[in-house]
Amino acid sequence: NHKNFLFAFICLLLLPINSFSQKSDTEFLISVIEKNVYSQLLDETSEQEKEYINGKVFYKDDNLNKYLIFVETLCKKYINKRDCPNLYYTTNNIVAAMYPNGTLVMNKEKITLLNDNEYQFILAHEFAHWHYEHSKLRAKEIAKSVVNNGIFVSDVEKLLGVAFLLPGMSDVHKGFEKQADNFAFEYLKENNMSINCKEMFKKLVKEDKISEDKHDSVDIRCSLI
Repeated sequence: NHKNFLFAFICLLLLPINSFSQKSDTEFLISVIEKNVYSQLLDETSEQEKEYINGKVFYKDDNLNKYLIFVETLCKKYINKRDCPNLYYTTNNIVAAMYPNGTLVMNKEKITLLNDNEYQFILAHEFAHWHYEHSKLRAKEIAKSVVNNGIFVSDVEKLLGVAFLLPGMSDVHKGFEKQADNFAFEYLKENNMSINCKEMFKKLVKEDKISEDKHDSVDIRCSLI
């Protein structure tokens, strides 16, 4: 399609421009690739959301209301012009996740294991990804990695498939997760709330190990509180 054609054309220019162009040229390339990557992210997640809703992987029921009310209180405090995230339960084996298009999903079985302070921490963490616009920042970091490393990719969709392997992206993701954790911990402190961080994670993962590809270890994360 035209988006991938434009992306391929720009990438063909990357190596010579990277070698001797002015800073403004590099910034322009990063900006164009960033917009294409972010657009693709939104397209992919919107299509996946429709598919998951139709397949009942995403669903709603009356028990979702208390979580919705909590997220709406965060929106009133922290977001002025952007839409508040749309909430669903999910059958996927996760705790919770924020999608680039503003859809926040949580596993009903896991979220109900938590007390009020704990679930508010989890949802505040996911909300922080939306509040700080981490998906937009991710698109920019992907574009910067492509340009600065002279990487040729002819297809935006394929680029997203290997984006985590790009130089520096693992640290970028961990930085986003740390910022979201900090936001959630600060929310607890501001509202005189507390959690036993390690016990909370034990409830959620049981015998499974939390992936450390995008997160710091539980010990490091819990040391923030």
